[in-house]
Parts: sequence; structure tokens; C-alpha cells
Amino acid sequence: MKELSPLEKAIEYIEMHLDEHIGLNDVSRETGYSYYYMTRLFSSVLGEPVGRYIVRRRLYKASENCCYSP
Repeated sequence: MKELSPLEKAIEYIEMHLDEHIGLNDVSRETGYSYYYMTRLFSSVLGEPVGRYIVRRRLYKASENCCYSP
């Protein structure tokens, strides 16, 4: 079984906890990597900070669950 990269671990944690009040400290603690490392990793790979990624994912999830009737 392939071990997940730090970014994969972080994204998996975020996806499982989107409905909770989570932030970078929670993600760092869960993955075992420092706050600084996770900040740099998200910015360099995804081009956005962790907080913005979480908000974007929540908005996308909400839009999927929303009913639209013209």
C-alpha cells in the first residue's frame, strides 16, 4: 500500500472534516508537519493558502448540495 504524501494527508483530512471548524493548526497537527511547512506546501503546489483552499472546498460542496429552480 502506497504511503500518502504530506499534501495528500492534508487534503484527505480537510475533505473528511469540511463540516467542522478546522484550520491550518488542525491540519498541521493531524498530518504531523509544521504549520510553516504546510503553509509553504499548499502555496507552492496548489497556489493558495490552506484557509482559502478550505473555504473554496466548502463553497463547492455547498453548491453541489444546493437546489436551483428557475
